[in-house]
Amino acid sequence: MKQGKIVTIVFMFTMLMVTQKLMAAYPLTRTYSISPDSLHQIRAAAGLVDGEPSDPFITQYWNEYT
Repeated sequence: MKQGKIVTIVFMFTMLMVTQKLMAAYPLTRTYSISPDSLHQIRAAAGLVDGEPSDPFITQYWNEYT
């Protein structure tokens, strides 16, 4: 029983160290940007640009989740 607890603690400590190494290599603060042309196309499809045809499905999604 005591040996199992020691193995568990060592395993948890090892996983903590691995997680810290991975977070240092791949930070969670990376962001991605979208081009102005792509953003315009998304807004046009949602019906937010005058004179542009809109997609009813995207318009419904845009209105419901924004």
